Amino acid sequence: MGYINRLIAGEISTFSMEKRYIRKDGTIVWVNLTISLIYGLSGQPQYFIGVIEDISERKHAEELLKEQKEFSENLVQNSAVPTFVIDSQHKVIIWNKACEDLAGIPASQVLGTSDHWKVFYKEKRPCISDIVLDGKIDNLPEYYSTSAKSNILSEGLHGEAWFSNLNGGSRYLVLDAAPIRNSKGELIAVIETLHDFTEWKQAEEVIFYEQQRVHNELQLASSIQTSLTPIKLPQVPGLSIACTTQAAREVGGDYCDLLINRNKNLGIAICDVMGIGVPAALFVSMTYTFVRENAVNCDTPNELVNKLNEHLFPQLEYSGQFITFIYAIYDPATRELVYTNAGHNQPIVYRAQTGRWLKRMQER
Repeated sequence: MGYINRLIAGEISTFSMEKRYIRKDGTIVWVNLTISLIYGLSGQPQYFIGVIEDISERKHAEELLKEQKEFSENLVQNSAVPTFVIDSQHKVIIWNKACEDLAGIPASQVLGTSDHWKVFYKEKRPCISDIVLDGKIDNLPEYYSTSAKSNILSEGLHGEAWFSNLNGGSRYLVLDAAPIRNSKGELIAVIETLHDFTEWKQAEEVIFYEQQRVHNELQLASSIQTSLTPIKLPQVPGLSIACTTQAAREVGGDYCDLLINRNKNLGIAICDVMGIGVPAALFVSMTYTFVRENAVNCDTPNELVNKLNEHLFPQLEYSGQFITFIYAIYDPATRELVYTNAGHNQPIVYRAQTGRWLKRMQER
């Protein structure tokens, strides 16, 4: 009645209101009712005239848009991914529960403000969502250790960085931000997601340092192995001697050695330790040292191999490793080569005169 009284009093000339009606079949009809007061020639109010417009489709569309908006907001609010949204004025309009948990800051402290930067930084600077909003993409590398345009989100940006004091700890966050535009293409908001990759980054760094450690270890083992290869080969009448070793990987537990025993015979030692790296290289070094010290006084290959087995067996059993070893003695006077093989590949002989390879030497 308030509007009617104002019409009669001449305060307003017309008014409108939206009304909802329910038909007998239960369907809902929305109408827009416009009421005007008609005056006579004397200037006195005569009667009211009303215009009714069916606005059901419009109201249905509005309700649908409202539901979609609420659905979208609920989707962000209930997402397990920490997410916040800023409007065109850099003010926070959404700060979801996951973001509260990650940052340790309730939504009530940031909603409606432009203080979201305080959550992440000690001094004022833009978040990646602010950079998207301002369009200052060139500034991105200045703020993030890893940054790029998004490969997934149109007009989106991607950044990664360590945050030293986020919710009382150091966190490595992967950030993605993308603009939100209305039907006219106008930028009205920016959404930013934050993924906590701290454990992944820490594991990556552990792997990196472990790889560096292994690399350094392999280099050390390689230098040990290289130092065991004879630099100056023994001179034996009637023989031309060559010696080489090549590991299948950066470094292996292999070595070969040539020496002269007390009988002026040539000793040939070939060894292969299970595994790679420093442990294998250390067993190679132990084997090399023992052979060098004892082969000089051993008249048969079998004697040296048995002594070597007795010497290394306790350490090999304890470490769970094993060694294959072959030792041969060549007598230049008789031109006879005798060897003992402890699990190693069989030696082969190449006949230069015939150009043929003998698959294996005869064992004695």
